[in-house]
Amino acid sequence: MLLEPSFLEKPSKKDFYYDGGDDEKYALSCFYGKDIEFIFQSCKNSIPIAIYDTFYFVGTKAFIYYIFGAFRYLQEAVESNDKQMLFESSDTLSLVLKLIKKHIQHDKQAMSLIFDYLEEFAKWVIEFYHCFDIDESIYGDLKQEWLELLEYINHQK
Repeated sequence: MLLEPSFLEKPSKKDFYYDGGDDEKYALSCFYGKDIEFIFQSCKNSIPIAIYDTFYFVGTKAFIYYIFGAFRYLQEAVESNDKQMLFESSDTLSLVLKLIKKHIQHDKQAMSLIFDYLEEFAKWVIEFYHCFDIDESIYGDLKQEWLELLEYINHQK
């Protein structure tokens, strides 16, 4: 597994919000006070796409913390060569990328705190892309999208 940043700490309630909408309140009720391992285990014990549906509504500062559960899940799928996890990882790989882009667009400054890790993770995705069961007719060219994210991050540094 890639070494995660050491500055990560559980987000506060205010870190969950953009505008205090009901979806954000629901996400807060699902994730507040939980740790990264909770997200990782939730992905392993459930259908990850169901978790990301709620995860979509967390604020950027909470996202920066909790996204590492998804990163762990993807790396564990490849390292363990677990066929079910790898199958579910196609959705995860696509959704994580969309969420990263969403949060960069919303708060690039906050997201820049994890750009070093995102750079390493994007390189990891590209290196192990062949391990994932990516149907490009469904997901598009995810490898190219990860390459574009890597290029974007390198340009920002």
